[in-house]
Amino acid sequence: MGDNIVKPNLGMDYIATKGNIHDPNFKIGGNPEYAKTLLAQAKTACPDAYDRATNPAKGLKYYRPDTADNKKSAVIVEAALTKAGIVIETVYKPSGSYNANLTEYKSQTDFLASGWAPDWANASTVIPEMWGDGCCNYTKNEDTPEYAPFSAKIKKALVELDRKKQAKLWHELSQYGMDQYWYIRTVFSKDQLTWGSKIGGFQEWKIMSTPIYNDLYIKK
Repeated sequence: MGDNIVKPNLGMDYIATKGNIHDPNFKIGGNPEYAKTLLAQAKTACPDAYDRATNPAKGLKYYRPDTADNKKSAVIVEAALTKAGIVIETVYKPSGSYNANLTEYKSQTDFLASGWAPDWANASTVIPEMWGDGCCNYTKNEDTPEYAPFSAKIKKALVELDRKKQAKLWHELSQYGMDQYWYIRTVFSKDQLTWGSKIGGFQEWKIMSTPIYNDLYIKK
């Protein structure tokens, strides 16, 4: 279960956050009855958003890459949201160009999904990039009042030279972002690569979990 955008394998920068998936109302199979109580609160707290989420003539959009696996998982997501009274439309985009168009997609859809891996063992390659001013923030969080203090603390963390103090700042930023529900994926994934003894020059490109193909050669 993923309670953070920083994975546990980043060591000191990871912290088990509170709330989100640790809320007793969170159920891996869904909790539509509790979700209905939150929708009831939203009806008066944010009526426009409530109308979009529950009105069959409107509804929310979820962009996903057009793959067989995504179509299988979409059935589960759609069923869970429907039980809660949320109208969702899954829109499939070409998988080959999906990641290249995420910046454009984020202004068109309510939800989207993408993958990320750190360049090195520091949350500086995760939190600023995914939630801050970096390359790949698709959350639209910059439009919220919660963003300004968050962005300021990121800048502070990036220039902190004491590694333990920096890790503490990453912990605080992780918790803050999770409190805003800027990230809702709930799975830490693992993969394993193997290669034959006759393959030389193998290096894994961590970002995409693939070999650096131009460096590969066949051993004689």
